[in-house]
Amino acid sequence: MITAGYHGVLVRDAYVIYGHYDKATQQSCVAHLARRCGEMEADLGQPDRKIPVGAKAILSDALAARELPGPNRVAAAIELTERLEVPCAGPPANDANRRLLKHLSTKALICSPSSPSTVSTPPTSKVSKPSGPAP
Repeated sequence: MITAGYHGVLVRDAYVIYGHYDKATQQSCVAHLARRCGEMEADLGQPDRKIPVGAKAILSDALAARELPGPNRVAAAIELTERLEVPCAGPPANDANRRLLKHLSTKALICSPSSPSTVSTPPTSKVSKPSGPAP
């Protein structure tokens, strides 16, 4: 169980309940986002595919960067975050891209998964709203 006062990195999917953990750094699950990009690439018309195709390449590089040694991983996170600023800069042409860009603009999209304070959340069916004061 993750307490309401958790201060580490919370790796999560898009389930709204995680927003209640306001003291944690929230990181979107890169694998979930990459899969969603692949689905969008198949579903969207040619002009709208550009955002998920580009995002999927960046997310793939982010997954690969997890294996880099510490200083290289930090440098990769900075470079990948800068690459994400390009698709996140303009207004999207459709709702699917708008939702994707909202997740991509999360400050903690790319964190070090080997950090001792990183917690991957359980499947959304096992999560309940945090209650009570922070410890």
